[in-house]
Amino acid sequence: MSKTAFLYESGASTYDINITGNFVKGSTLTINGDSYKISENLKWYEYVLAILPFVFILIWGNVPALVQILPVIGGAIGGVVSALMGL
Repeated sequence: MSKTAFLYESGASTYDINITGNFVKGSTLTINGDSYKISENLKWYEYVLAILPFVFILIWGNVPALVQILPVIGGAIGGVVSALMGL
């Protein structure tokens, strides 16, 4: 048995359970041949939103004129971006 395959016995019934996928590609649960979607795969904009704060900090931190206006302080900029995305 692998880490994603399970065998469940309940009384006289036996269930063959298998889990495939991950949080990026989406997860599927298979019980005795019947498949159930646990989570959907990530959309293109979720990749962009995940990378955006890092790109923003890299660009902002490497332009001295922008750092003079507002220095990059810890996670303040990431917090502001996250707050705006939550609106």
